[in-house]
Amino acid sequence: MKLFLIAILFLYSKIITAETKVIVALSTTIQDELNLADCFVAGYESEGRNWTGAIRIFEHVSNGIPLYQGIMNLARDSGYTLVLRNSKIQDGEFNYDSSYANGIQLVVCAGSNLYRSNTQSAPLSTYIICGAGRTENVTGYRCEFYDEHPYSQFNISVITDSSGFAKITLATPTFLYDSTVSGYQKIEFFSVDGFANNPSGLIVNHKFYNDGFYNKFRIRHSLSTGSYSGGGYIRAYYQSYSHAYIAGKLAAIKDSLNCSWWEARYRMRQTASHEGNFNEFDGYGKPDLSAAINFSGEIPEDPFKLGQVGVLTATRRDNKVSIAFDTVPGAILYELYDNSVLLQTVTQSLATSYITSQIPLVFNTQRNKRGVRHDYWYRALRLSEETPESKKVSIPYYKFRKIKLR
Repeated sequence: MKLFLIAILFLYSKIITAETKVIVALSTTIQDELNLADCFVAGYESEGRNWTGAIRIFEHVSNGIPLYQGIMNLARDSGYTLVLRNSKIQDGEFNYDSSYANGIQLVVCAGSNLYRSNTQSAPLSTYIICGAGRTENVTGYRCEFYDEHPYSQFNISVITDSSGFAKITLATPTFLYDSTVSGYQKIEFFSVDGFANNPSGLIVNHKFYNDGFYNKFRIRHSLSTGSYSGGGYIRAYYQSYSHAYIAGKLAAIKDSLNCSWWEARYRMRQTASHEGNFNEFDGYGKPDLSAAINFSGEIPEDPFKLGQVGVLTATRRDNKVSIAFDTVPGAILYELYDNSVLLQTVTQSLATSYITSQIPLVFNTQRNKRGVRHDYWYRALRLSEETPESKKVSIPYYKFRKIKLR
């Protein structure tokens, strides 16, 4: 496997040494994402902490094996603990569990910059999925967090009215999305003045003019009378920049507290704009770095790592044995044994279908030779992780003694 590498080290000579080392795995090129690394640093430094670490950027990294083996294994072997991805993950979420178990956090985009486009992503996986916006996620969902980001503001030079549309010329080039049957982009307007009906707030972009200047678009909005008095600007939000900004905040929490990625993530969830509540479009909301660092609540066990094995109970009635055992946080598979014989495997998806936190099973059993008991136990598994054996429960069920008749 060949990775196209541009090893760019952004070294910042400041006072505090950052612990986090970052890899950016671009599906595109650096030219397409010129300010991505700067967005990460801006997020990291947004509450005064200095970034002194290294960011290593790779171009043209495909989904699948080049990402979850090539890049993630490189991160593991080179001491990098944070990987950014400027696109959606399109392969199985469990492919990244082993990297997470090795202390590597992956942060990615939901996968669309169109307003409330359903990207079919799995928002609560080992990797963190991000949307973009100032007061809400105005891009694709589902995500765990959204945020605004630097390089989103573009000053307006000219606004003219044209038969129910407002045509806008920006002072600098950018890229916006046309409205189509599959979706549309929302642009946020600020400080526009001079018209009877000034555009303000979030408005759908109708058309982006690809005329070589990349600075003109129009919205379906009647300005009525008046003329532009200057000073207005727009903000356009992109997940490729917002996910880097969010990742910077996450890394700042981890480095400030010398904690795990899970603790940093949980703190961010509980103190984001939705105050620990999750919804389909915004996830947990917009992160608050200062509040996350100062969060004083209890940190639960990491749900993406295998927890402690629980208790198994077993009772026999005639030749039927009823068994129940506790579910284990982070497990994706359970194995139930009688002595060393595997009786049954149970997937976590089946386990979650039970009302209680125990998994009930019933088996036919048979008599053993006298002195050989049925010892039932179980263990939980998550990819390469497995728990120790649970405490065994013995059920004596012996064959009858033979009676010799004369």
